[in-house]
Amino acid sequence: MTEPRTRMPRAVPLALGAGVLLAALAGFGGVVAVLAGLLAQPALALGISWWRGTRALPGSARAVSADALPLLGTWALALALAALVVAWPLSALRQSGSLGAAVGLSAMASAVLLGLWRTWPLWHALERSGGRLGTLWRRLPQQDAGSWRGLAGAAAVAAALAGVLVLAWPGLVADAVRWPLAAAFAVLLPGLHLLLQRVAAAAEVAAPLDFLDLANAPAAAIEPLPAAGDLSVELYAAARAAASTAPCNCWKPAPMRTPPRRPAYATSAAWPHWPRCCPTCACCAR
Repeated sequence: MTEPRTRMPRAVPLALGAGVLLAALAGFGGVVAVLAGLLAQPALALGISWWRGTRALPGSARAVSADALPLLGTWALALALAALVVAWPLSALRQSGSLGAAVGLSAMASAVLLGLWRTWPLWHALERSGGRLGTLWRRLPQQDAGSWRGLAGAAAVAAALAGVLVLAWPGLVADAVRWPLAAAFAVLLPGLHLLLQRVAAAAEVAAPLDFLDLANAPAAAIEPLPAAGDLSVELYAAARAAASTAPCNCWKPAPMRTPPRRPAYATSAAWPHWPRCCPTCACCAR
């Protein structure tokens, strides 16, 4: 008898469908594209994490909003920062089309990608399982953010942000091309979120001040002396006293370097600067 298949929760197709529909509505451009593109990100992130089982299914609408608000705020902040960074070189490129403006736009886009690469553990944890933004931000110094798999996750986030910016930027895309781009964006966006969540988590590294925790560690128990009446009591106490008072023999003075012997035919008057082993050396005084 075959086991019955586990039914997919209703929240999964609803969230995925809402995310794809909102991504397609970005074809209207302008403010509508910004709002629709931003709202599509938490919907797809929650739907994929519920489908993969990395996040607990919500029990109420309040639980859904508690998971969606940190995602929405993070995506909105990242979109605003990316727009501020690329605004001037993009405007200069559209007006002049010069090589310098193109190089500047490429540099700013690379800076955005590097910033996302440095913070990819936060994006991965927030999309995969959720959490408090403050806690995830403080954990960044203790995580290895320089791995190549992190670059793949950062590239997925950058592609999603770029899609929203391209569709929302006034006059950047012709009206005849905007809707096909919006359809392609709606099809590819779930795959970008899936790529970000399938990346392995960042490895934990030692924090710079982890050694301070040793001060709070309990002290090691002192080994007690043998019971009274034992014949080895005196020997044991003497050995412990000698171990605690014995001088350290770790340091030894370096051997003195003996200079080369002066030739027999040379006198002190002819060789006034010949090196001596010591002021009273008999071999050098001749």
